[in-house]
Amino acid sequence: MTTTLRFGTDSEVLLDLPPERLVASCGQPDCEPVDDLSAAVAAGLISPLDFPPLTQCVLPDDRVAIVLDPELPAWEDLLAGAISGLLEAQVAAENLTIVVGGEVEHDSLAARVREVTDDTITVVRHNSEERSELAFLGTTTEGKGVYLNRTIVDAEFVLPIGCLRLDSMAGYHGVHGVLYPTFADEETRQRFRAPSNEEWAAHRRRRREETEQAARLLGVLLTIQVVPGGSGEVLQVLVGAPEAVARKGREICEAVWHQEVPRRAELVVAAIEGDSSCQTWSNVTRALAAANGAVTDDGAIAICTELASPPGPALRRLVEARDYEATLLALQKDRSTDAAAATLLLHLLSVRQVYFVSQLDEETVEDLGMAPVRSVAELTRLITRSESCLLIANAQHAIATPAGEMAAPSHVARQ
Repeated sequence: MTTTLRFGTDSEVLLDLPPERLVASCGQPDCEPVDDLSAAVAAGLISPLDFPPLTQCVLPDDRVAIVLDPELPAWEDLLAGAISGLLEAQVAAENLTIVVGGEVEHDSLAARVREVTDDTITVVRHNSEERSELAFLGTTTEGKGVYLNRTIVDAEFVLPIGCLRLDSMAGYHGVHGVLYPTFADEETRQRFRAPSNEEWAAHRRRRREETEQAARLLGVLLTIQVVPGGSGEVLQVLVGAPEAVARKGREICEAVWHQEVPRRAELVVAAIEGDSSCQTWSNVTRALAAANGAVTDDGAIAICTELASPPGPALRRLVEARDYEATLLALQKDRSTDAAAATLLLHLLSVRQVYFVSQLDEETVEDLGMAPVRSVAELTRLITRSESCLLIANAQHAIATPAGEMAAPSHVARQ
């Protein structure tokens, strides 16, 4: 039986492996994506989970901030549905503001948002380093000051639109992560980027608690969250009170994206499907973590992408890495956006071979310590030579847990 593993927009590898060598092929949802996302959002705003209809919650002269998750799939249709619902609730277009992320790569997103919205709707790009554009909300139980984008704080009603993930996914802080630390001050954002947040379970818990406390201080009443599908699609739209959305979203994500497999494999191939918006180092981190959770101790990992983005400052530390402990110490102090990716990759390269399919030049891949795979034919040969193989499609979302083991896809091992 032929098995197909897709990655990127139109790349695929066709495999004909005997059942005793193919441990499992997972990460392909068996449910259909939502056809009309705008209509799904509008319907959700009429009948939210554990919350009154939107028309009963906002006033025509309320200032409303729509907050977009930078990694939101199909954001155009989702945003259109949110705007339609707010206008239906008689909120004036001039009272609507859309807030987008502040990283350099989000410049194009801000421009595209302006292109698809009414000229009367304001678009704000977050600046985490400009104090005048931040507002103080209060302090957490750990005594940390909570600073958020001033437009969000000053709004009478905040409507976040975020992307749900499995709780154990790298960099995921729950349904409120779309707000905090995404639109917090730079000091907070750097604290959340510390590799220790992925390495230590206790740190992950504290960051999640901090995120929830910030949302409570802000008074978030309603959220729109999507269950992502493969290739940038959306499997379900959930609208309602954050607690209800988080609870239902967790159940759906577990059912769709978490699969138990018979055993670990000698070679785990993790693929990232989708266009350039999906081909990111953040998703590579998630794919590496997912593969690491299912490979044998002496096995290898192959990551299949169409990634074209060059490595960031933390990953570039690996180019001249000669001493594991010294490099690890430097990365643990690093607060670059790719610090978690670099730390995980350093760890994996110290114990196993990592193969990498991408659009980066071979020298760049080799400098990072990985083995470049030059073609689909070469990838096919690599897979067919393995004694046992596990395929994880859409590894930016999926987790494969070997039977009898706890679901822990990343290198989080310390409590």
